[in-house]
Amino acid sequence: MLGMGFRWGCAVAAVALALMGQAQAQTQGSGPRSCGLATLQGEAFVERGGQRLTIAPGGVLTTNDKFITGADARAEIRCNDGVRINVGADSQLELATLVAGQQAKQSVVLRLLNGIVRVALPSIRSWRRFEVQTPTAVASVRATDWIVQAEKGGATAVFVVEGQVQTANRAGNQGAFLQAGEGIDFRADGEMAASIRWGEARVKRTLAAVMPR
Repeated sequence: MLGMGFRWGCAVAAVALALMGQAQAQTQGSGPRSCGLATLQGEAFVERGGQRLTIAPGGVLTTNDKFITGADARAEIRCNDGVRINVGADSQLELATLVAGQQAKQSVVLRLLNGIVRVALPSIRSWRRFEVQTPTAVASVRATDWIVQAEKGGATAVFVVEGQVQTANRAGNQGAFLQAGEGIDFRADGEMAASIRWGEARVKRTLAAVMPR
């Protein structure tokens, strides 16, 4: 009898998990987007309303928050529509319109002031356009997985893990369409290098900068 009860309990749990998964899939792309800090190694802070606040896993993020990571930190932001953002050490990321209503599938903008982020987007979209802006470049997509790095001196690098990314300098007069495995560099003055397929060493170094240690 205990064995039957155990199997019945497992079956009920499996059905419940399946229904939860279906409900989550159905709610993706509808309603306001909410985001929070899912995991953290090291320290992270939020600048909000003129105050600098410490944030821990489970902390809720709001529109126009500036998310800041400390030295050697790694953080992951998750949203209820499936968006995942991994943030590397010594980064400053303005969330801008990430946490906002989703009327008419409005565009999402993140501003990376310096540091490095990896953005992974679900196939079910709740936005029209998703952009990561740096002081010198813009990387925009619909659904993909890509990394943007902004140096304090102004240079920007973009690498596509999966999917496709449209890149351009802030002036809009130079840009490139990147495929998976390709990367591009923008100098501090906005000049763009040719897009290339990055070597294994640079890819590993870039991925390591945004993943947990």
